[in-house]
Amino acid sequence: MAGESISIEGSVIFLRRYMDSLVQFQRQSAVQNEKSSTTTQDLRWGLLDPGSVKINTDGAFSPSSGAASLGVIIRDHLGQPLLTAWRKLFHCRDAEEAEAAACLDGVRLAGRWPEKNVVLEVDCAALVDKLQSQELDRSLVAPLVHDIKEVGRQMNDFQVVKCRREQNKITHELARLASRSGQSRVSFSVILGCVQDLVLSERAVMDVNAP
Repeated sequence: MAGESISIEGSVIFLRRYMDSLVQFQRQSAVQNEKSSTTTQDLRWGLLDPGSVKINTDGAFSPSSGAASLGVIIRDHLGQPLLTAWRKLFHCRDAEEAEAAACLDGVRLAGRWPEKNVVLEVDCAALVDKLQSQELDRSLVAPLVHDIKEVGRQMNDFQVVKCRREQNKITHELARLASRSGQSRVSFSVILGCVQDLVLSERAVMDVNAP
C-alpha cells in the first residue's frame, strides 16, 4: 500500500536482511574486485562528515501526458534515512522544472535540521550548473533556482553536487510512487517497502568499502 510504514516487526526483518546483504557483499567482494571501481562508485552512497546531512532528489516528467512527480530522501552522515517524501506535481512545464521542484522540496524539508551542514545531490547537470552559478539565472526555472539558493543561504553550510543517475535510484522510485498513487506524503525515520532493498544495497556497499 502506498505510504505504508514498517512496523517494529518489520524493522527487525529489515535489520536481519541488512546483515544478510552485508555478509553477501563481503563474500562477493573478492570475486568482483575487478569490477569494484565501477560498480562501487555507481552504488556507493558516500560518507559525510559528522554533523552533516545529505539530500537526494529526483523529478519525473512524462512529455506525452504532462504527468510529473518528485521524490526526496534525507540521510544522516552514516547513510541512515531521516526522511523520505514523494509528491505529485499538478502544474509542471518540463523535466527540468520537475527536478527543480524536487530540489526545493528537499532543501525546505532539510530545514528541520538547521544546525547541520547540508549536501544536495542532483543528477541533472543543467540544474546543478544553475545552482552553483553566481550569475543571475534567466531561464524558465529561475524562480525555483532563486528559492533554492535563498533557502540554502539560511543553512549552516550548503553545497550542491552532481551525482550519477545510478546513485539516485531511491528518489526515482519515490517519484514513481507519487505517480502511481497520486499522493503526496512525508515519512520520518521509517523506510518504505518500495525502497527498502535499495537502501539495504547502498548501506551494504558503503559499509564494505568504508575506510
